[in-house]
Amino acid sequence: MQDHGRKVAAAAAAAAAARSGGRSAFAGFGRGAEGRDAAAKERQRKAEAAAAESARILREEQAKDSNWRAAMMQQIEQAAAPNRRAAYEAKWAALDAWPKHKPIGYADIPWPPAAAAARGPQLQIAHGEIQLDPQQLRSLLFGGASGPDAMRLALRKELMRWHPDKFGARFGGRLVPEEREAVLAGVQAVAQQLTALKTA
Repeated sequence: MQDHGRKVAAAAAAAAAARSGGRSAFAGFGRGAEGRDAAAKERQRKAEAAAAESARILREEQAKDSNWRAAMMQQIEQAAAPNRRAAYEAKWAALDAWPKHKPIGYADIPWPPAAAAARGPQLQIAHGEIQLDPQQLRSLLFGGASGPDAMRLALRKELMRWHPDKFGARFGGRLVPEEREAVLAGVQAVAQQLTALKTA
């Protein structure tokens, strides 16, 4: 009877140990899965951080490149300004010396660069809608100017040249009839842009 009791107790102890071991095994399995999940999340976090850093570096390099290009274009613009100014003045000298008997066409007017790019009275300039880049206009007018006084004189000179009434009085009677309206509209547009530059 005692042997039977000992056997029952041993069996119960073995069963309890088995259950406990099973729970321990399953518990270990759970901790292993949690560890793998944590490791995967950490890898994802690092990958996202690396991607964000790469994007930041790319933006910085693009900004540097853009700034460099802008600086180079400004240097080129400044270097070319005196030549453009000289060519512009030469065209005005040619118009001032225009033969009295020879009609003046649209293409004969010494338009500033943005206006000249319209390439004909049938385009926007015919409606007085040309838009001159203020920076280009400043570069053209003030290229070689030695100070504020010289800049004011240069702007005053241009305002006198492009004043619609003064221009009309000087050249209006000699304009090609078919292009007269386009020329006067363009003159008005340039005058407006110069006035805006004066008040800027």
